[in-house]
Amino acid sequence: MSKKKEALSKFHQEQILASARMLFAQKGEASVSMDDLAAQSDYSKSTIYVYFISKEDILGHIVLQDMRAIRDGIERCLSENAGLEARYFAICECLANLSKNDPAFLSRVLGSISVDEADFLRLPVLKEIYDTGEQTNRLIERLFSDAVLRGEARETLEPVRAGLVFWSSICSLISFSVNKAAYLQKNFSLSQDSFLRYGFELLLNAVQKEVAL
Repeated sequence: MSKKKEALSKFHQEQILASARMLFAQKGEASVSMDDLAAQSDYSKSTIYVYFISKEDILGHIVLQDMRAIRDGIERCLSENAGLEARYFAICECLANLSKNDPAFLSRVLGSISVDEADFLRLPVLKEIYDTGEQTNRLIERLFSDAVLRGEARETLEPVRAGLVFWSSICSLISFSVNKAAYLQKNFSLSQDSFLRYGFELLLNAVQKEVAL
């Protein structure tokens, strides 16, 4: 495929995915049909099937976009900041902003991700999602490995497991802050941002190396 045709194909795919995102947000994924998507995107169903084999494939590509946004955002946080604390809070802010821009973002990326080779063959985008998730895990692992080497985190910290715990904990805090925003404000006079900052700090304190006075 020539570069021109490849660019055109990518453009059409992104237009279809943008329409699908909008419909999924408005009606819910289960309620959207391919007819709905054709009407929303101004592409015929037959044209949509040129680029995606099914609605599952379309949803998979949306999740892949989300996962790549996370991976690229974390990579920037690591490269543009120095030290555990600065890098960590930059990552937290990145994830919080991605969630604010798209309320359904976290529910998609925290959903079940197939590890089945048969699924990868059936729907190749699932393998891309899996690989992107693994790349993200390695980046978060690097955050903690570097911190241990620099003496910023406890020597007993296991970077791989710590990365998984922090990834799930950060996302859960963000999701809770969104779903319970009114409750936090009414009962505790806490804004989402102040609640998140406190939660993020508690997590960081659990791994930071104590400084001798």
